[in-house]
Amino acid sequence: TYPEPAHLSGLDRSRVLALLGVPGLKRHDDPAEIWLYQTRACTFHIFLYRAAKGDAFKVRHFETRARGKDRVSEKACFVGLMKAHERR
Repeated sequence: TYPEPAHLSGLDRSRVLALLGVPGLKRHDDPAEIWLYQTRACTFHIFLYRAAKGDAFKVRHFETRARGKDRVSEKACFVGLMKAHERR
């Protein structure tokens, strides 16, 4: 079984990479890093922040958006990304 998207909260960069692989896009928008993952059905944005100077970036927020007319749940998008990473 796959974890809920809330499992991402508090993870550092290396744990996100292990779970989802390399994002299709990384954006630095100080003080955040925003990572973008996509499948045919959805986009998944992960927002990482530092708690304090020198700390590791950790996930504090994420958002899911459908790509196209069909609605996609947050969990379905997240699981789709994990499955795609497993197939690589």
